[in-house]
Amino acid sequence: MEQEVKLTNREWNELSTKVETHDKKIKEHENRLNRHSGKIDILEDNNIALPLTIQEAVQKGMSSAVERLNKHDDKFISIDLAKEKERADKLERKVKEDKEKRTFYRRTITSAIIVACISGVFGFYIAAFLNNL
Repeated sequence: MEQEVKLTNREWNELSTKVETHDKKIKEHENRLNRHSGKIDILEDNNIALPLTIQEAVQKGMSSAVERLNKHDDKFISIDLAKEKERADKLERKVKEDKEKRTFYRRTITSAIIVACISGVFGFYIAAFLNNL
């Protein structure tokens, strides 16, 4: 559909001015787009690199804190172990003392029974001897 279009000089000038203006704006927009796409690329790279950098910084910064935390945990564990050992030693001493007390009471009671039996027998013989006189 090709048809001849008749334009006046004024219309032609207006149209060519608009086309030139649009060409200039298109070039400006392309330049701006290129500048912004470069900036967007940099921002995307930074968005990728930033979390990695933060992660590395946190790992490096937290490693000393984690080490100190582990040392404190070890100290608490050793303190708890020392307390348990002391408690076990105390209970062991108490059991040993109770055993010694029981042994002492058994010996005392046994010796008292033996002394009572022997003194009863001697008393009986002495009484019998004195009665015969």
